[in-house]
Amino acid sequence: MPSDFGLNHLGLLAPGKQADIVLLSDARKVTVQQVLVKGEPIDAQTLQAEESARLAQSAPPYGNTIDRQPVSASDFALQFTPGKRYRVIEVIHNELITHSRSSVYSENGFDRDDVCFIAVLERYGQRLAPACGLLGGFGLNEGALAATVSHDSHNIVPP
Repeated sequence: MPSDFGLNHLGLLAPGKQADIVLLSDARKVTVQQVLVKGEPIDAQTLQAEESARLAQSAPPYGNTIDRQPVSASDFALQFTPGKRYRVIEVIHNELITHSRSSVYSENGFDRDDVCFIAVLERYGQRLAPACGLLGGFGLNEGALAATVSHDSHNIVPP
């Protein structure tokens, strides 16, 4: 969430705030009904023209920026021993920095319910295995998220 990092004007549906919204008529098929940019409706033709112009101005152009071999679920497998403590990267609310803490693993999972998995995938053709770990305080209890830019590196970071 933008507000978690002090960007209180972004991502909020309220007067004076800024949000880009995609309304779906069917979430399973991802059928876009309407798009709002900075809170204003925009038609698909205008959106495509503006995006094309913005991409044409970029140097280098966005695209083909990830050079890595495909990965499989086994590349992300971590083994845990019940009763053992494991290091967890702790997300700090309203900060870009992180702290470190530990969490105990049992047959039922970790002793705190906010622990999720994180991996960093090298994207520059070095053919390195994913670096996997644990993340706490992020707020992701199911699903997945991926990004290609982080404050520490520009590798792929999917928690």
